[in-house]
Parts: sequence; C-alpha cells; structure tokens
Amino acid sequence: MLPHAYAAGLGELGKHGSLVNRDMGSSFRVSVVTTDLPLMEDSPRLEGIQDFCINCQMCVSYCPGDAISHEKQDVRGIVRWMVDTEACAPYWGSYYSCGICLEVCPWNARGFGGRFKGEFIRIIKGIDLKAWRAELKAGLQEPWTFVERPTSFPEDWRNRVKAKEKGAQAGNGKPSDLAAKTSPSVGSGRVDQGTPRGSKAR
Repeated sequence: MLPHAYAAGLGELGKHGSLVNRDMGSSFRVSVVTTDLPLMEDSPRLEGIQDFCINCQMCVSYCPGDAISHEKQDVRGIVRWMVDTEACAPYWGSYYSCGICLEVCPWNARGFGGRFKGEFIRIIKGIDLKAWRAELKAGLQEPWTFVERPTSFPEDWRNRVKAKEKGAQAGNGKPSDLAAKTSPSVGSGRVDQGTPRGSKAR
C-alpha cells in the first residue's frame, strides 16, 4: 500500500521504512478506497523529507534492535532505506508491534502544527538511552518455533480441540465433564463464567 500512497503524493519514505507526511509526521494510517469514478491522477510530492532523514539519526539511535541502517540500499532496483526484519521482529513481537522508531521521529514534533512538540521533547529528554535499550532487550520473549509433530501431549488431548458442546467450555478437559461443572444462563444457552475480563488499551 505504501507505493500507492507515495504515488498519490501522501508522503515520502522515511529512514524507518514508513511514510512521512509533512503535516502529520508518521502518526497516521493509510487506507484505500477502490472506485470506478473518473479521477485525476496525483503524483509524488517531494518536499525535502528524505533530505532531512539523511542527516537525522533518531530512529537509528533509538531502535532497540539496531534494525535501521543509515545507508540506503538497492532493493529490487530501487535505492532506499531498508529495515532489517530479522533484527526488528523480536521487538515487534514482544512489545505490541513496537513502533519506537515512529514515536521518536522528529516529524511528529513538527506535524499537526507543532501541537505535540513540547511533549515530544519532554519524553525524549527523559529517556536514558543505554538503560532503556538494556531493559527492552532483557524483556524480549522467546520466539515461536516450528514443531514438526506434537510431543508430550496427554492421552485425551484431542478432546481439548473438539467443537464446543452446548454449555461447555473448550480447552480444559472433556466438554462432557465441563458441562456438569458449569451452570448455563437461563434461556440464553451461554455459560455464565462471571465478569468478563477487560482488554487493555495501549
């Protein structure tokens, strides 16, 4: 989708691999609407964003996985900055899609008329970069690994993945056993399991 957004003049590709818009920084999401309406074609807008990125080191310095290079590379015939996916992935998977490189991008301080510039500067100045990187590295989760066949499964493991029976909860044993331990809500066919757990908003 980014090549289309670039072709439509919505921004330029930043060193962190995401689109940067002069008015919004990198704090936006790109969406696409398909239509057969006759429309005028847009064209890329070069507004000096990449020139700024050449001399900026923020995303390079703050990336905990050192996944962002200062030098451009030839990627399938296009010279551009490239993010090292293997170095980025552990942090992306462990910290809710990470996005640190986008958060520290100075274009976010300039975007939206500078509305968030003061907060941006306060947060950046409050970071002990060395200690922060060490803390993030220490908190990495073990990556998922491919297992050719299940091992050490209990004999009744297939019962754990059967379709739910009415009034039963899958995942903790045989559905027929669970049905006897739960009390379906009157008239609803659902199992009353108490107050549902809320989800954390990041």
